[in-house]
Amino acid sequence: MSDQDDGPGADKKLPEGLQYLSKVWEPVWFLRIACVLLFADIALANLTGGGLLRWEFDLPALMNHAGYLAASLLIFCLIMSLGLPCLALCIQWMLTWLPISLSKPSLTTDEARSLGLVTLTELRDHAYAEQNQFVLNIVKLYEARFKAELAGDRELASLLFGFTALALADLCWDVGGTAKTLLATIWPSGQLGMAIFAGSLLVIGILLRECWFPPSRNWVRFPLLARALADKEAARRREVYGETDVPAYRRQLSTQFRDRSNS
Repeated sequence: MSDQDDGPGADKKLPEGLQYLSKVWEPVWFLRIACVLLFADIALANLTGGGLLRWEFDLPALMNHAGYLAASLLIFCLIMSLGLPCLALCIQWMLTWLPISLSKPSLTTDEARSLGLVTLTELRDHAYAEQNQFVLNIVKLYEARFKAELAGDRELASLLFGFTALALADLCWDVGGTAKTLLATIWPSGQLGMAIFAGSLLVIGILLRECWFPPSRNWVRFPLLARALADKEAARRREVYGETDVPAYRRQLSTQFRDRSNS
């Protein structure tokens, strides 16, 4: 009997060469490859007068321009690692000064309590107060997951912004008065091209908004603690305002604000 378990529960992995095929369905890998190809297209257009579509592989000819290729690689690394991320941060910072909020509205405390949600800080304080290691482990798992999701959003936004910038450069690149880059060659002209261009910018803008201004990930589902906190908040409202009903409590605050404004 072989040592290898061939049953249905066995952990069967693809051969090492075929494992990279799974990366095809990951947007991050698509954007990485697309950025490399777009920059290579621009570099070849400057070198040979034609982009990737007109490039004929000639190793001796490429070796004659080894210095140009090395400089192009250095410029690509500089642009993708420093130039475009800094530009993206500047744009993101300027967008925060807009009079409207680009992030999705977060849940109010009352809405969160009705769904059995508490903040990560409240759950951590509860774990320390009760000396509950199990709950503390849950907090650590959520913290790790939230950090991983935030890092994934930042990476996706950086690559998407870089892809957009390189695509625009490739589309508008002019070599000797004749555009011969990849996108300039295959992009349709007229109203169809303008419609595709506008639609692409709209979709990319929505995706960047989701990555740059994500909804709050601070809520954790913990119904028992949520019910206890809701009861404590209701007791405080009853003591201060004499109201237990949340809508009535809000109406009372609105009335007080309106009376102060009139006075």
